[in-house]
Amino acid sequence: MKQALLVLAALLAVAGLSSAFAPQDPVREREIIVVSPKRPWSTTVILESELPFKVLDVPAGQRFVLQDLWGFQHDEFPHTSSDSDRFWMERVYRGGREVVFDVHSSELPNPMSWQGGPVFGPGDELWLNYIFDGDKKSDAIRRYLITGYLEDL
Repeated sequence: MKQALLVLAALLAVAGLSSAFAPQDPVREREIIVVSPKRPWSTTVILESELPFKVLDVPAGQRFVLQDLWGFQHDEFPHTSSDSDRFWMERVYRGGREVVFDVHSSELPNPMSWQGGPVFGPGDELWLNYIFDGDKKSDAIRRYLITGYLEDL
């Protein structure tokens, strides 16, 4: 066995491969990047005309990324939306309030879908608002399905 190793070493030396067994430069330590897991999140909410609805309180140490927003008629209260109905989303944070987007129904694709949508940080609140246009729609309601994901910061 010892002779076989010596023969192998001699053959490698003749072939010029002996440097492969020479001490190498120290290997740099690789940086490990930990990617936090994305936890899917979804809910369905009922929006009454002119009544803001708090959808989510983002937990401390996390953020919420909105991906999809789908509007539907409510099965039991099928009020038709009109192009002039108004929908908006707000982010409420430490004493501040920011409108994320504000559109008329005609401008809102259904579903509204993002690859990486609006981001809500730790402690933020996500609010939705809907106003039906017209005199006889003050009691109208609309259903919304909201999907996204929570991830650790």
